[in-house]
Amino acid sequence: MLRYLPACPWWRLATAIGLLLLTAFVPLRPAAAQDTLRAAIIVNDEVISELELIMRLRLALASAGLRESDETRQRLQPQVMRQLVDELLQLQEARRLGIDVDEQRVEEAFGRVAANNGLTQEQLTQALLGSGILPDYLKDQIRAQMRWQAVVTRRLRPQVQVTSEEIDEAVQRIAATSDQPQRLLAEVFLAVDSVEQEAEVRELAYRLHDEIKKGASFPAVARQFSQAASAGAGGDLGWVEAGQLPTELEQAVQALKPGELSEPLETLNGYYLILVRDQRQAPESAVTVLLKQILFVPASNSRAAVEAAARKAQDAAKKVTGCADVEAVAQEMGAAENVDLGTQNAAELPGQLRQIATSQPLGQASEPIQVPGGIAIFFVCERQDGGINRQLVEERLVREKLEVLARRYMRDLRREANIEIRI
Repeated sequence: MLRYLPACPWWRLATAIGLLLLTAFVPLRPAAAQDTLRAAIIVNDEVISELELIMRLRLALASAGLRESDETRQRLQPQVMRQLVDELLQLQEARRLGIDVDEQRVEEAFGRVAANNGLTQEQLTQALLGSGILPDYLKDQIRAQMRWQAVVTRRLRPQVQVTSEEIDEAVQRIAATSDQPQRLLAEVFLAVDSVEQEAEVRELAYRLHDEIKKGASFPAVARQFSQAASAGAGGDLGWVEAGQLPTELEQAVQALKPGELSEPLETLNGYYLILVRDQRQAPESAVTVLLKQILFVPASNSRAAVEAAARKAQDAAKKVTGCADVEAVAQEMGAAENVDLGTQNAAELPGQLRQIATSQPLGQASEPIQVPGGIAIFFVCERQDGGINRQLVEERLVREKLEVLARRYMRDLRREANIEIRI
């Protein structure tokens, strides 16, 4: 990683210099190879190199499927620079708090990115190199997201309280609009933290809007550019009832049909792009379940690797006698760490998992299922039939409050930082 040049191992630096030849594929600006090792930005005396800026700009373009042009690069570069600054500030804060992430989790997440694109890890690595991108920079982005999630959980989650009165009010709003359609939504959010940024962020919002309309992938754009908590899920907000969104967003969404994308929507905090993925009438009753999983990530996409993961899943299923055992068995067998899937609305789950949610006996392991990222077995730990689930409502309110606090936290880190732009 070239972010911290003084501490960069010689082998990593040599690899980076050798791979600078890849810049011939996507020339970002006329510069000699040694220039790319210069500081582009200095944040609290730590360096973001020009090479890192080049890599992340290419990663953003390639991941989002944006058309390659000088104009696109120039328009997107300020946002990519902002993301790099934010990630370094987040890393510094995580380091101050003594927070790190297990590198195995980073590798597993890298493997899930590959699997979600129908590739092995080796194929993803080669695809990145073919686009002039060092794979370590995608891992850096994954690592930064994990660290920040851990910081938010430790520092902010204890501050979030949701009262019974707040839940009651939310339940009443949902009940009052139960006869109105629900919409499956996704979002891109671009924050505006100062008056000086407003024009730049507005221009980016319209640029991304145009690129999505021309065929760029909305989930990929969200992952690379959105500053909402939903970014890691490709902007997915799930099924949203009428009245659940802020007024300025609600009115715009009401006018959209499935498959339509909103114009950039200005709010007090920034700009939104909202995609209506689907629409349905609200179900008369809902089945909600508390789900857990044990997930095994194959070493590759080869048949042998997938079969090996399936065998491990079968072995894990035999060891679990009830939901209380799931975490311990997952840890014992080296499964991925995301065991608790929380409370889910069965109607929103994909077909095979929906069937498990509605019919599988409580605490019993499902058959191994191939899912994005690997082979999993699932456990239904609780099931509730009908009505508005107060726990789901509470979880949504917690997420909303936590996201507001996280934005303020990030804003304060920026304001207190010494940031020097060198390019």
